[in-house]
Amino acid sequence: MAPEPDAPSGIPDKATLLRKIATQLQGFIARARENYRISLFPKTDAEARLAHAQLAMVRESTKANVVIVPFIGILVGFYNHEILPWINMIGWWSVLTATCVGAEIAAARIGVTHVEVTPRNVGIRARWFTGFATAVRLAWASMIFLLWVPGDQLDHIVLVLLLSASLSSASSVSAPHYASARAAFWIYTAISLTGPIMMSGTVDYTMVGMIVLFSISMSASMRSNFETTRRMLSLQDERSGMIVNLRAAKKESDIARDRAEKASRAKSQFLANMSHELRTPMNAILGFSEMMEINTAMAHEKYSEYAGIINQSGQYLLGLINDILDLAKIESGTFQLHETRVALLPLAAECIQLLSTKAEIGGLTLVNDVPAALPDLHTDEHALRQILINLLSNALKFTPAGGEVHVFAEILRDGALAMGVRDTGVGIAAEDQKHVFENFGQGRHDIVIMDKGTGLGLPIVKGLIEAHGGRVEMQSTVGTGTCVTVIVPATRVLSQPLTKLAS
Repeated sequence: MAPEPDAPSGIPDKATLLRKIATQLQGFIARARENYRISLFPKTDAEARLAHAQLAMVRESTKANVVIVPFIGILVGFYNHEILPWINMIGWWSVLTATCVGAEIAAARIGVTHVEVTPRNVGIRARWFTGFATAVRLAWASMIFLLWVPGDQLDHIVLVLLLSASLSSASSVSAPHYASARAAFWIYTAISLTGPIMMSGTVDYTMVGMIVLFSISMSASMRSNFETTRRMLSLQDERSGMIVNLRAAKKESDIARDRAEKASRAKSQFLANMSHELRTPMNAILGFSEMMEINTAMAHEKYSEYAGIINQSGQYLLGLINDILDLAKIESGTFQLHETRVALLPLAAECIQLLSTKAEIGGLTLVNDVPAALPDLHTDEHALRQILINLLSNALKFTPAGGEVHVFAEILRDGALAMGVRDTGVGIAAEDQKHVFENFGQGRHDIVIMDKGTGLGLPIVKGLIEAHGGRVEMQSTVGTGTCVTVIVPATRVLSQPLTKLAS
């Protein structure tokens, strides 16, 4: 027996062709299931936005059906009013109208298109909308059963044509939303096919063939319209997302540029202030040391006076350098706390004593309002001392002669400890208060003070207390005074004062 000749080159054999068809059919079914899921059960925000846009398109196109469909129903019902029983026509039209009105009311109440776009919200409204639309189409298609005139071929053709026209309309109007469009397709196709068979008892193969071919054509048109609309809406969503991202990027860029400009201005101001702060003690050091070098016959008292001035100037320069180094450590995150048990009352008294001379020269009164019974703190003593000294120095600098500067402390309701400095100085304008804790930031009150300083005091205070897990707050009124409060977290407040334990 001679072997079968091989298939011509380039033409697949039957098994390959069947596998290819099966693969394509599986892909088609998988895509259909995925489209159904996205249209009724979106999972991601992108799917929710797509389903929402599809619903909005269909809703906008079918909103007028509540008026148009019942009106057309009257015309259809009266087409064969001389032959059909009135009960059929009135019953069909009543069901159709009630369904259209009920669907419109329900759609308006659930807010199909005016809703927060989330997967859950869109999914719920998509399922309700599809259910309402399906009910309206079932009511409309039921004409094939209630308006069918036995033996009247023209009536049969008119009803089938009406359903075919409805299917054609659904293939374009409802195509954007997959589940709603496919529900319309199966309703109109199934009833167009089964209606004549059920009512006549015989099969008109010509009519059935035309219905099948027309349904296949409309299915292809519906799929094409759906894919086109889906791509359009996806591109529109991507474009909207790009616009939002561009706007956000522009906003961030503007904020960054504004910060950079502010930082540049602050640094320029800092350098100007720093040059003054450094130049003054440096001139004193150079001047007095030069005088001591030239005038070797200078009296011992003068040597002692000049040496004292040189020492003070050097100490001042050392303090500036330490402030800059501390701020650099705080900003870089390398500042390390050396925590011990600290009693606040003696520490406050020590800081007041250090600045008492400056207060006397300025005609100011320093008051220690720290209660003796306060519990001790688990903090870095050097950092806490620097916080109080910086706050006191600021208060003394901006308080006119005759004013008062108070150091206070208290335990808050949540167990945290609030301490700070309150003065009766010139105050800070509300619009400037948010800037005083910025690096090199200074309030507008500085313009009335000859000694403007470097603007590092309050930023260092903020950095040091935040290193302890606390925060700093300010209340100030121009012409009344300023109160700066440092909040030490409750976890750093110990149960008993050190003085009690020592006793």
